[in-house]
Amino acid sequence: MLAAVLYCGLALHPNLGGATASAQAVDSLLVRPINPALGERVAVWLRGVWPTSCTPRFTRAVEQRGGEILIYVSASAHDPPPSACTLVQTPYVVETTFEPEAAGWYDLEIYWVDSPFLPSLLTRGDVYVQQTPSVLLRPSAELSPSDPARALLFGTWPAGCAPRAGGVRTVSDRVVLRTVFDDSRCEPSQQQPFALLFDLPALDAGPWDLAWIDDLVDGDGVSSPVERFSLPLSVAPGRVETHLLDGAFEVRAAVRLAEGAPMRPARVASTGSEQSAFFYFLGPENLEIQVKVLDGCSLNGHFWVFGAANSDLEFSLRVRQVATGAERVYEHSGGSPAHAINDTTAFTGCGG
Repeated sequence: MLAAVLYCGLALHPNLGGATASAQAVDSLLVRPINPALGERVAVWLRGVWPTSCTPRFTRAVEQRGGEILIYVSASAHDPPPSACTLVQTPYVVETTFEPEAAGWYDLEIYWVDSPFLPSLLTRGDVYVQQTPSVLLRPSAELSPSDPARALLFGTWPAGCAPRAGGVRTVSDRVVLRTVFDDSRCEPSQQQPFALLFDLPALDAGPWDLAWIDDLVDGDGVSSPVERFSLPLSVAPGRVETHLLDGAFEVRAAVRLAEGAPMRPARVASTGSEQSAFFYFLGPENLEIQVKVLDGCSLNGHFWVFGAANSDLEFSLRVRQVATGAERVYEHSGGSPAHAINDTTAFTGCGG
């Protein structure tokens, strides 16, 4: 069990409402994350069963004194304390965070305080803050709506409990990666490398935040998530042209989405090959046009263009031979299903 997760009973201070000394007020002190670095916020959870109905619910103060972190909890946010407390054992959870001022070991002390009594120590623990992060997050180098993106989370972790992927979700302008681990088999004195690859959803062009949520789930299924860090993610507009046959032909498409609207570029989907490409109008999940350029020089001395569309919208498809500047434009007026393109004499220049 990690040093940062403490299970301890204690004889209760008489000011806690007359509870007997055998009552257990602190079941666990949980410090997260397991391997914090300078610049990250550290979360502290205090859980247990309180001898009265006036449970710890508020953090009154967090003080840093060199290598000491003093956290004061109370049943009330302000003085005076609650005037009536029922003598009934009550489960509670109180959470707070702090940002360490320097790397190194910190002693944590949790105090109960409610006037007119002096603070009384509930429990204590410790946490080590690293100078530099032991885990890094790297997204794909170039992101666009047409290119499925990935993010790599990698680094070192206490042996025996490396995190596993827990899913990806988008919230407003954030992409949130979640990892899950169970600390029951952790060996804090030993570190092991790990790497997780996440497939990101299709993202609209614009600025995003890529965030990592590190979640400890214990044997009872209790979740203790913390957001470790986030970084900016820029998604550029999707490509509007592609090149086929080793760059010899440039291909573009445009579409009119509504009557009277201007023609707008279609975007290139990531699906394709050296000879073929796909375009979409609204989103990469809905492919609209397929185009293929083939080398038919050995058969009839020409390059061939084939195409098909799953749309009745007005669109144009332009194929340009880069070396000569020659261009072919294939148009569909809209209002009916598009006809297939079968042009086996599209371009000459086979001997060039």
